[in-house]
Amino acid sequence: MVARAVELEQPAIALTDHGNLHGAIDFFQAAKKVGIKPIIGVEGYVADGPRMNGILKSDLHST
Repeated sequence: MVARAVELEQPAIALTDHGNLHGAIDFFQAAKKVGIKPIIGVEGYVADGPRMNGILKSDLHST
């Protein structure tokens, strides 16, 4: 992804994850290494009680 941004001469690139930030550190480091501004986003959840208590999997996506 970062290599393609370099090819397209993009000054910045974004990575948005769903419920986690597992790729954020590698993404950040790769972008900074080639002089591209990394933008990190996440769709997160706040819940009172167990994480999946009463939540349908189909309800976990924003539209």
